[in-house]
Amino acid sequence: MLDENLYSYNSTVFSLSPAIQNRTSESLFSKVKQFVNSVPAVQKSIDYVQSKTEYIPRLDLISGENKQVLQNGTAELIPCKDSTDAFYLQIKATVKGLIINGKEYGKNRKIKDIPLGTKTIPANVAGAMQCL
Repeated sequence: MLDENLYSYNSTVFSLSPAIQNRTSESLFSKVKQFVNSVPAVQKSIDYVQSKTEYIPRLDLISGENKQVLQNGTAELIPCKDSTDAFYLQIKATVKGLIINGKEYGKNRKIKDIPLGTKTIPANVAGAMQCL
């Protein structure tokens, strides 16, 4: 009880060696990382933070006559994929003997290809914060 070393409040007595500090920091960091990865809301928020790409059909490239046959049901839009794995839409006839611009098309024959435009939707940071 009378030993002065027991009551020494010198900060050097309580400091940790650099090796122990690093080991403690790494252990704490791994526990925090494991906790963060185990929380479902964090994973959902990561999905919201990523930018999304939306594909929009270029309907402005469809002529008035093609729009008319799509509206009355004698033609339909079919999603397709080319050899480079790029998606596009194809207008196909649904009836035999369809005439567009003076050309006759048989049933299930291609009339025109419509490319898809892309639109990048920015990350939903507000939604991600709500998930957290």
